[in-house]
Amino acid sequence: MVVGRPYAAVRGRMSWKRKLRVLLACLTLEAGVIFGVPMRPDEIKELMHQMNQPKLAHVHKEDDDSGDPPGS
Repeated sequence: MVVGRPYAAVRGRMSWKRKLRVLLACLTLEAGVIFGVPMRPDEIKELMHQMNQPKLAHVHKEDDDSGDPPGS
């Protein structure tokens, strides 16, 4: 199994949150087309690239139970 990817992503399925996010992005782009908002192909490419980047999770270090104050 690939580390850092949910089980559903490895199995080829999309979570409902990801489906909703993709649908929202597509609807936003479609609304721009309908209202005539100009968007260059390189802007669209950059947007799609950003959507496909993995998200990083910030993990906080557990509190040390040794009783020593931090920095000593």
